[in-house]
Amino acid sequence: MERVYYTKYYETILRIPAECKLTELEVHYATQLQMITVSGSNLHLKVLVITKAAMRRIPRPLENLQALTHFVATDGQLEVVNLEAFHNVMKLKSVTLAANKVRVLEISTDAELYVATQDLILSDNELEYIDMEFFVPLKRLIFVDLHNNRLKQIVVREGKLITLPTITTITLSENRLKELNVTGWGAPKLSSIDLESNNLTRLPIGLDRLDGLQILQMGNNQLTTVDLGRFARCREMVRIDLSNNMLRTILPTPHIPHTTPSRVSLPNLRILVLSNNNLNNINYELWNFPKLATLLLSMNRIQRVPSLSNLLPGLQRALLTENPILCSNLRSLEADIASFKLRKGSITYI
Repeated sequence: MERVYYTKYYETILRIPAECKLTELEVHYATQLQMITVSGSNLHLKVLVITKAAMRRIPRPLENLQALTHFVATDGQLEVVNLEAFHNVMKLKSVTLAANKVRVLEISTDAELYVATQDLILSDNELEYIDMEFFVPLKRLIFVDLHNNRLKQIVVREGKLITLPTITTITLSENRLKELNVTGWGAPKLSSIDLESNNLTRLPIGLDRLDGLQILQMGNNQLTTVDLGRFARCREMVRIDLSNNMLRTILPTPHIPHTTPSRVSLPNLRILVLSNNNLNNINYELWNFPKLATLLLSMNRIQRVPSLSNLLPGLQRALLTENPILCSNLRSLEADIASFKLRKGSITYI
């Protein structure tokens, strides 16, 4: 037998013998479970799944599960997460602690701690504050999911640089962040940040440090203005979503006051989503987005639209529904289409 599945577990302790040959163990509806014990090094168990347990912390004996690749503890009573329980689990790939009551990510006092997991899922918990130093032992971390917590602050202590050498994706949607400072993040491979549905009033501070960023999701926030110049170093950017904000202005800020701003170049940008804002005037001539294929501008206050085929040579789709576009402007666009300036594979005004 390699797999055991409990549909309901009644004991307060789950005992895993060192000689146990199971590779997968699932323990569900473990409402009385408070402790896991492992009597010596177990070299067989790879997957451990626990739901609805009464444990308040991750049990330290998990360090004896040396073959463990996936640990799941969801829908339970976990309040504190300390990574030291995984310090000897060198094959660990994912840790899922979603839908608990986690309020504290406890920073390890072990300066040599190394935790092998690549994925860390902490969604649907009760976190309000995170010190990024918690993540330092996660040298192989690729994906972090923190969506639907109560996050108000994510900090790096003054003078510190938190190195996250392998991380590519951070999900922070559905929290309560009013600002985010990424200046102290050393994340050279970070390619995607999801900040949708927070209370952000501006772009992340230090965004230009994340020069490998490809996807920025900031829909459903409280942005009123965006300086496109902040993206100037993000030359790998592929998708920007600023929909469902309160944007009135989206312009590069000039480097020298009272001068004309320079064009912003994003050579790989393909999708720009600005739907459902308060935009009424956009200076497309300041955009150098040669690969932009999709531009979504529906539900704004736009009255005039230029012939975008000349300004954005790669554009294939421009969505402009629910804007008060002037009839005279519509006629000019119709003429543009009729004269074959907008050919198949170019622009579709919807």
